[in-house]
Amino acid sequence: MVGYFTVRSGPLYDRYLARKEMADKIDEAFNEVRREFGIKTSEYVQDNDRLAIVPRKEDEEIFRDKLKAYKGKLKVFKVKSDVHIRWINLCKERNLSVPIRMRLIDYFPVNRSAKSSIGPIDGVLFCYYETDGNFFAANNYKLPDGFEEIKASEYWKAIEDYYERSNEPMPKGV
Repeated sequence: MVGYFTVRSGPLYDRYLARKEMADKIDEAFNEVRREFGIKTSEYVQDNDRLAIVPRKEDEEIFRDKLKAYKGKLKVFKVKSDVHIRWINLCKERNLSVPIRMRLIDYFPVNRSAKSSIGPIDGVLFCYYETDGNFFAANNYKLPDGFEEIKASEYWKAIEDYYERSNEPMPKGV
C-alpha cells in the first residue's frame, strides 16, 4: 500500500520544527568554529560527538596533522586536536544534540518493512509511505493528527516544482 500526505500541524510537524531549530543551532556552532579556526569548507556532518567535514584543499593543508580519513570524502578532526576539543565543548555548553531522524513508521504502526520519505517544502511536510501491509487498517482507518492524504500527482508536482525553483538537480531515486 502506498500513501502520499501533507502535514501542516500535529506531532510530526512539531518534531520537524524542533528538529529544524536544533539543526539551525548546530549550524551556528559550526560557523563559530569555522571562523575561530579558519575552516574554509561549509560542508560538514551534524554530529555532537565529532566534527567531520568535506575539506577544501586549503583545509587539507592547514589541518593536515589534525584530520584523519573517515567516510568517503569526509574527514574527521582527531580527538586530541584543538578543533575537536572546541567542538565537543561548544556542543556541551549549548546542550546541542543531533536531532533524531523522523520516521513515518512511528505514525503508521505496521509489523512489516516500509519505505518512506519526509521533506519540507514551503513550510509544509510532504510525505510518502509504502509498505506491503495496510497501514490504514493498522491505524483503525484514521490518519494521524495533522496528516492530510493527497494524490500522488500532487506530491510529485510539489517535488518537481521545488527542484525547478531551487535550480538544484533532483536526487536520483526521488
